[in-house]
Amino acid sequence: MEIKAVCPTCANVYQISENLIGKKIRCKNCQAVFVAELNPKVKIEDEEPVDVEPEETKNERLSNDAARLRMAHKKKMQKQNLNKPKSPAMIPAISYFLGVIFTCIVLVGGGGTLWFIAKNQIKNQPADADGQLNTELDQTESTKNQAANVSDPELEKIIAELDQKEPGWRIEELEAKRKVLTPEENSALVISESYKLLGNFEQRKPLWELGKLPDLDMVAIKSSPQQLLTPPSINLIKTTLGTFQPSLIEARKVAKLPQGRFEITYAPNIANTILTPLDATGAISHLLTIDGLIQAQDGKSQQAMESAQAIFNIARSVGEIPFPISYQVRGRICAQSIRMLERTIALGEPSKDSLSQFQSLLENEASFPMFLHIAKANRASNYAVLSSLKKDKDMIKNLKGIFDLKDDEAIATKLVLEEPTILSWLLKYSNSLVAIANLPQQDQQKAVTELALKLNEKNMLFVKLFTSPPKKIWETSHSNLAILNCAITSLAMERYRITNGKWPRKLDELVPEYLAKLPTDPFNGESLLVGTIPGGLVIYSVGPDLQDNNGLVDDLNPLKEGTDIGFRLWEVPMRRQPAK
Repeated sequence: MEIKAVCPTCANVYQISENLIGKKIRCKNCQAVFVAELNPKVKIEDEEPVDVEPEETKNERLSNDAARLRMAHKKKMQKQNLNKPKSPAMIPAISYFLGVIFTCIVLVGGGGTLWFIAKNQIKNQPADADGQLNTELDQTESTKNQAANVSDPELEKIIAELDQKEPGWRIEELEAKRKVLTPEENSALVISESYKLLGNFEQRKPLWELGKLPDLDMVAIKSSPQQLLTPPSINLIKTTLGTFQPSLIEARKVAKLPQGRFEITYAPNIANTILTPLDATGAISHLLTIDGLIQAQDGKSQQAMESAQAIFNIARSVGEIPFPISYQVRGRICAQSIRMLERTIALGEPSKDSLSQFQSLLENEASFPMFLHIAKANRASNYAVLSSLKKDKDMIKNLKGIFDLKDDEAIATKLVLEEPTILSWLLKYSNSLVAIANLPQQDQQKAVTELALKLNEKNMLFVKLFTSPPKKIWETSHSNLAILNCAITSLAMERYRITNGKWPRKLDELVPEYLAKLPTDPFNGESLLVGTIPGGLVIYSVGPDLQDNNGLVDDLNPLKEGTDIGFRLWEVPMRRQPAK
């Protein structure tokens, strides 16, 4: 039997089971606490006052919910910023080339990457202690919503169509598709061992201290790869590397291991899965970058090429772990290796064989459909995580732990997640993103823009909280392919120069001896462009703004509007310029 319970503060009416008579109820409308009675008279006076919300119409409530979600997203971004190291003189100058935006999280504290992944992959936190006040009323309503979702005809139809057209789309099925490697060919085992040899946090700390190199050297590393380092920087790097020789010797082995597979332990509740192995990739790629700097400085081009290739193979070791964050790590470290490659050529003349070998690796990576894999991982992981959250009886507490939300913000988020059609909407949105990823590259930007325009305010806030906006995913994957294609073309150009003593007059001259076909600009589907820089050339893509900015490359902010994405080559006499 059900009875009506009326909040004595705001007169909101609830239908509750009769077994709740005499128990404390918290009003969802005004947050007042009262005792459920057949003839309600008693208001709890000894409870701590709760922030009171005025009674709202349905439209007003939806608007306020969206505002709370917007604040939740703002808090999420603020906390991410707070957790980044804050030395403005040090980090911005070297973050892209040394990969510090990623590796500083790993090196400083060792667990920072876990924090980042936990925020993005929805790690449940321990519940806090105020749970008794959220009564059976909340749990009953939650159960009704869950039951409604289970019987959602549209959701059942979408899943049935997916199972027929794209079998294997779920996260456990994507995991099962990951390639199994023998221990001898698995770079992940070597990377993990090298990471162990780095020692604990205090022992790894000197690697981060290398960020205190003089400002001019940071400019040389970033914007003038052809400039040598100053003696103080050289001495500091060599002294530091001497401490990490066992780890470095192990890490260099990765240059010959282009495949890797990290084992991921999936929690029974997918929302609790932590991608701990990815910590090692950032730390060891940072170590190898420092090694490559000093090898190139000493004129040891072959050894520097091996370090750059090892960094590149670390990126590939991430493989196809079915979480979006894993592909972000893969792309970030890939770009880091290409910047190391650019500097290696700027300070020497690597052999044709080493250039050809690296070019083959780059071509293999460029054939990997990054956008499609991100879209599929986004669909699988978010569906699994959201399904887990919807069954979570402590959703509000866990949302507060995940995003540091206030009570009303967590309640607003919970209301969105408990909407009966949220899973249907998520799969339809995710399927649209996968379909766009299957389009020709030149057609994807328009489709991504149209998809973003279809998102209403609440949907967009959900996307920002639990994943990334569609345009951001598109830009990330295409930027990765753009720098790959620029590097491939540049290596072919360098090989041509070694053979012929000059650059080709046109890119077409590279085909077929140095390139099977010319790589294109993924942002517009057209040919890559060639520009001039003092003493050399730049092969570049127009980038996400689709504007030709004459090959202006900004290493510190490669996606900055008004810049291009490119790879620079210098004439031999303009290489190995003195430090300034």
